[in-house]
Amino acid sequence: MNNNFINFLKLNNLDVEIHDFDEFTHTAQQAATALGCDVSQIAKSLIFKSASGKPILVIASGSNRVDTSKIAKLLGESIDKAGADFAQAAELLPINW
Repeated sequence: MNNNFINFLKLNNLDVEIHDFDEFTHTAQQAATALGCDVSQIAKSLIFKSASGKPILVIASGSNRVDTSKIAKLLGESIDKAGADFAQAAELLPINW
């Protein structure tokens, strides 16, 4: 688990329960299966790249799709899905595929 992410949660007084698995759970469904819960109870993290090159981290319910046009409208610039290299360089999340 990325310590920067955990520290961010703590600094913002976000009380969450984080599970670290021995095996990777690449999808919200895999995480739900590993925990024995519904996929809607999983928080998934998605990393995007803004048109200006900034990393955008979106955390959403595992059962919901993210509407990138709404995010772009809120930011005032377009966004695209970030590749693994960009996400690692931004130090948002470790990518261990």
